[in-house]
Amino acid sequence: MRLLVIAMVESSHTANWLNTLTNEGHEIFLFAPYLSRPHKDLEPVRRTNGVFFQKGATDKINYISALPHPFLGDGLEWSLNKIKRDQAWRANWLAMIIRTIKPDLLHSMEFQQAGYLSLQAYEILKGNFPPWLATIWGSDLYYFGQFEEHKPRIKRILSLADFFSCECMRDVKLAQQMGLKGRALKPGLVSGGYDLKRARELQSKQPTSERRLIVIKGYQHFAGRALIALKALELCSDHLNDYKIRLHSSTPDVIKAVNTLGRKSGLDIACIPHTQNQEDILALHGQARISIGLSISDGISVSMLEAMIMGSFPIQSCTSCANEWIEDGKSGFIVPAEDPIFLSLKIISALNNDTLVNHARELNWKTAEKKLSSVIVKSHVINTYKEILDNISTNA
Repeated sequence: MRLLVIAMVESSHTANWLNTLTNEGHEIFLFAPYLSRPHKDLEPVRRTNGVFFQKGATDKINYISALPHPFLGDGLEWSLNKIKRDQAWRANWLAMIIRTIKPDLLHSMEFQQAGYLSLQAYEILKGNFPPWLATIWGSDLYYFGQFEEHKPRIKRILSLADFFSCECMRDVKLAQQMGLKGRALKPGLVSGGYDLKRARELQSKQPTSERRLIVIKGYQHFAGRALIALKALELCSDHLNDYKIRLHSSTPDVIKAVNTLGRKSGLDIACIPHTQNQEDILALHGQARISIGLSISDGISVSMLEAMIMGSFPIQSCTSCANEWIEDGKSGFIVPAEDPIFLSLKIISALNNDTLVNHARELNWKTAEKKLSSVIVKSHVINTYKEILDNISTNA
């Protein structure tokens, strides 16, 4: 199969997904919807301009820059990245790439960048377009589907895409409500699977109830609500004197708020340095009794999955697909994203109930074995493309 993927090339999700396809005999072309450096784990990569390329080569991923020349220096690329992202030349460049390489399948991964650009190319090519798999990430429908500036483009993609994939059944239903006409594929992780043997090695051997660490995802942006988690900690601070609290992936306003809360309350709370090393984050969850993630919109929260794998009790906002992975009150707590009082009560409950957190660890590990191992996720990725190719062949 000659596969053209439109995706955020700097994303670990893109790297993890495409790395599962290595050595499967596919010609893979990766097109960047905007100027960015490929993720460090995306290997091996061959830079090409998409016009002159080695036909039939399956040994490397063919990376096509958002600029029509593959050998521009990074400094120039980063300067040019200040150009307005939605300029028409990028869509025309993608349309030319499609005409040239003639992919068997175009796969847009995520809607607001890759999907919208693919839609522009579709309109340029006036329907002379390859079979299209449109995948959503996280908030693509659940959040952006609420806004009038996004609705027409989202609905247009859903009406045109031959295939649709996502992480949870919630988004299948949303897509159907918004006019999906193509085939909805079985939901599955877009962020890649996990080496469960290595995960076991990284986590503390002591029972979850004996751990004295609380981990929080430190996002505060259009969706993330780490500041609500900090307010909840302040409300229940009398119960936290024996605990360390660590935040990862923290945004600047969260770092400032953490420093303020530490001074006011005397809590042992800090933000760890940013890292792209997944094992660092897994090891952090592997020392934690509780892991908290709050957002007003998400797909499957990666931080929740990491907590589940590493034996930490997950507390996750109800605006993700948490209910498709954990059972509220048994294998985790599902909470409102913006209610610090409710969250503080759930934190206290998880701190006081040793049996709950220890049993949740057992339940979540069983879920991980069934759904999260790298072997299982790799099989899902391969079967996704096989199902599509079989469908294309049948309808040819």
